[in-house]
Amino acid sequence: MNLLLVEDNGAVGRAIAKSLRAQGHTVTLVNTYAEARAASGYFDVGVLDITLPDGDGIELCEQLLKERRIGGALFCSGSIDDLLLERAQETAPVISKEASFWELCDAIVAAAPKASRPPGTSPPSKP
Repeated sequence: MNLLLVEDNGAVGRAIAKSLRAQGHTVTLVNTYAEARAASGYFDVGVLDITLPDGDGIELCEQLLKERRIGGALFCSGSIDDLLLERAQETAPVISKEASFWELCDAIVAAAPKASRPPGTSPPSKP
């Protein structure tokens, strides 16, 4: 899948992008709200941090979805602010940065529009 990864922590972003590329994804990594707005093209899924140094990740996500620049979205956040996480959850699913890489991969598949999913994959079933 073609992914937009918006992560303001450079080391974390590079590690996630490298691991996702190793799984066969195309990843555009940006570190700021402005860079995400400037990224060109369509992305199957946007994986966004909620808190960015130059803007609101939730607002960014809403804009990218509205403009159909991303087909699906997912927040990956280290925030412990319940109100912020609830607000984000109203726009897209939220996964903790403490989750495993494989949980992140499952969440990306679940967030992707059905047509973008690799053959033979489906969202994980909920217990």
